[in-house]
Amino acid sequence: MKLCFIKGRINMKPCFIVSRIARSYTISMYRIRMIFGENLREIRKSRGLTQEGLSSITGISTRAISEIERGEAYPSPENLDTFCTALGRTPAEFFLTESQKDSTPEHLAYLDKIRELRKRMLDVLEKEEEDE
Repeated sequence: MKLCFIKGRINMKPCFIVSRIARSYTISMYRIRMIFGENLREIRKSRGLTQEGLSSITGISTRAISEIERGEAYPSPENLDTFCTALGRTPAEFFLTESQKDSTPEHLAYLDKIRELRKRMLDVLEKEEEDE
């Protein structure tokens, strides 16, 4: 445990609290990375894609996809958007835990609506780019 000096006194409690918060944050970020990787693998396989197939669609290297799926790396914001576009999913779907996946039919219908709206927005943006 690190010791903190505050106004000439040794104070152990604040450093202990900060280190516990940092440890819990690290564990949480690790778990988030693992959840994302597991969901990416599950979604990719549900589409019948190998890592090489997803790589050819997205332009993201097979090595990067493998590292993300194993929870060893975070996807960049650009890669997250690329995965969403290539796999037809919303960003939130990559971060759902197992208990959240077993949602009510209303929730699943809501996710379908979000997917459809996202697809429409991308179509509109693509059309605008073609018109320019």
